[in-house]
Amino acid sequence: MNNFNYDVVVIGGGPAGFGAALASARQGAKTALIEQYGFCGGMATAANVSVYANFPAGTKNVASNIFNEFTTELIHSGGAYKAVNAWVMTNPEDIKHLLDTMLCNAKVDLFYHCKLSEVKTVEGKVTSITAIGKSGVKFDFTARLYIDTTGDAEAAYLAGAQLQAKLDAGSYQPMTMICTLANVNIQSAVKAGAHLIDSKYLFWGNGDDSLNRIVEIAKSNNEWKIPRDSLAMLWSDPRCPEVISINGTRISGFNGCDSYSLSQADIEGRRQVRFVVEFLNKYVPGFEKAGIIKTAAQIGVRETRRIAGQYLLTEDDVLQCRHFPDEIAMSAYPIDVHKSNANGVDYHDLPHGKCYGIPYRCLLSSVDNLLVAGRAISATHNAAGSTRVMPVCMSTGEAAGTAAAISCRDNIILKNINITLLQKKILGLILG
Repeated sequence: MNNFNYDVVVIGGGPAGFGAALASARQGAKTALIEQYGFCGGMATAANVSVYANFPAGTKNVASNIFNEFTTELIHSGGAYKAVNAWVMTNPEDIKHLLDTMLCNAKVDLFYHCKLSEVKTVEGKVTSITAIGKSGVKFDFTARLYIDTTGDAEAAYLAGAQLQAKLDAGSYQPMTMICTLANVNIQSAVKAGAHLIDSKYLFWGNGDDSLNRIVEIAKSNNEWKIPRDSLAMLWSDPRCPEVISINGTRISGFNGCDSYSLSQADIEGRRQVRFVVEFLNKYVPGFEKAGIIKTAAQIGVRETRRIAGQYLLTEDDVLQCRHFPDEIAMSAYPIDVHKSNANGVDYHDLPHGKCYGIPYRCLLSSVDNLLVAGRAISATHNAAGSTRVMPVCMSTGEAAGTAAAISCRDNIILKNINITLLQKKILGLILG
C-alpha cells in the first residue's frame, strides 16, 4: 500500500509550494511535496514565465528570505540576470535544477508526477488526501497540516473550504502562451530601441516607445492580429542571449480550473504564437530570421479560484500601502490586472518607496488544518493583480511553511500560533 504520514504535506510545487516545503523542512517538520509535473517551479518552468518581478520599496528589498536566497544563487551560477525595473530574468532549466537541489538538501520528500484527486475531512479538518500517480496508482497521505499551493485552491475546493464567489470564465484575467525564438540578431534589435543588459542580454517591453511604434506600424497595415495593445515583454535567455522568449499573447474567456477549457486555451495560445512570430519576422529588426524553437508546456494562468480567508485583502489595502499586526509578507508590486474584455491593462503603481503587508489571516482557510499560499490567497480580484506575482507567492509560501512547522512543533492550531515568532523568522531580515 502507498500510505505515507508526514507533519506537513504541501500540494503544488510552484513558487509558493517551493517556499512552503523548504521553510517547513528547514524548521524541522517532516515534509512532503506533491507536484503534477516532473519538476518544480510552476509558471516559471511549466509555462516558461521565467521572469520574477521583484519590485523594491524604494531601495528596500521586501521579498522573502527564501526568494532572495534562490535568486542570488541563480544569478551567481549564471542562470539569471537582473534587467530593468528590478526584473530577474532566468533560465527555466536552471530553476528546475536549483529547486530540486534546495528541496533535496532540506530533505523534503518529492512526489513528482502525482496529482491531487481527493481530500477527506471530518468535522472541519482534513484527515487525509489522495494523489494519483502513474498507471492510476493511488498515494494516500496523512499529515498534521496541509498547505494548498496549487494556485487554483484545489485542495481547499475538495475539502469544502469557503471560497470567493466563482467568476464566469469571461471575467478571469487572460492567460498567456510564452514562446521562445532562436537566431535573433541582438545588435540590430538594440539599434531599433531594445535594451542591452550587461553588454549581451536583450530586454524589451511594452513600456518602451520604440517597440510600441513598431506595433503601430503593423496595426496601420492591418497586420496586427494579436488581441492586445502591444507585446508585453521580450528577454534573452541567461545561458544563450540570442535565444529570446516573448510574452505577447492574450487568451481570454477560458477557465483554468476546467480541463477542457484549459485545453482550448492551450490551443488558442499556440495559434496566437504564430501571429507573434509572423509579426516579429516582418516588422522587428533583428528578428527577420528568427525561428520558433518551443512554446511552453502549458499556458500561463493569471487567475482562477481564491479562498475566502479570515481577512480579505482589498485594492484599497494595496494602494494605500496598509500594514497589519499579523502581516507575514510584503510587496511593492503594482496592481496589474489584464482586462478580460479588452486589450489593455489596469495598472496602478504604489507610491514611491512604499509597500503593503499581507496578513497571515489571508492564508487561513475555513478548514482548521489547511493553509493556502500563492495565487489563491484571500484577496479581491484587483488586489490579486498584485499578490499573484511569483516573488509574492514564494513569500506567502515561506510564511505558510514556517507557520505549519511552528504549529507542529508547539502543538498549537494554526490560527493560534505566535505571530511575533512567525514574523521574526520570516521578516527579520526585511524589518532589520
